[in-house]
Amino acid sequence: MSTDSPNLTASTTSPFATGGGLKLDNDNVFVRIKQMQLQQDTGKSTFDPLQGLSSIDLNRAGAGLMVIVSEPDMRSPEEAGTYVRALQALLRAIGASDGNMEQGSLRCDVNVSVNRKGAGLGTRCEIKNLNSVKFMMVAITAEAYRHIELLEQGEAVPQETRGFNEASAETYTLRSKEDAPDYRYMPDPNLPPLLLDEAYIDTIRRTMPELPPATRARLIA
Repeated sequence: MSTDSPNLTASTTSPFATGGGLKLDNDNVFVRIKQMQLQQDTGKSTFDPLQGLSSIDLNRAGAGLMVIVSEPDMRSPEEAGTYVRALQALLRAIGASDGNMEQGSLRCDVNVSVNRKGAGLGTRCEIKNLNSVKFMMVAITAEAYRHIELLEQGEAVPQETRGFNEASAETYTLRSKEDAPDYRYMPDPNLPPLLLDEAYIDTIRRTMPELPPATRARLIA
């Protein structure tokens, strides 16, 4: 899941954090976080499937984005929703973001795949730029049923990037999906190197506010 906009995002080549995770208290699920990286928003493209036209919005051009990439540890729309809400609460608690999805402060891209029990992970499709937990869960459900229908008809699921129509509760094709190495990320000259020394990290660790799980445990006690 990430906060980047579709198509038009420049990136640094190296993450500034790796190997994290977030425990979902209600579901006893631990979601691994692969990495966090900085990107620069160069714009937002919106595709109208009825007219077959794309429009470009440059109002967010130049905005710095923190992208959080999670591992495939969620097994239902409900778990994905719980994860995003937990992440939202954490970002608000530490002051990294107000987490208001409807205002664009936090957006989600989700990868969906289905497989038969005991089989390996299926072909994944990415749904871009979801702006609420509710719509994210609906989009995951719709996409999962689309995959199941294709597989039951003996057809392969093409790997692609898709959008979500909130009115019809359906996903639609945006473009074929590349694997990560095919994106050809390159350093952005407008994003200087981010250098974090151990002293700075230790200061952040010492001054970290109480996190949501600790607050919840304290209030219950």
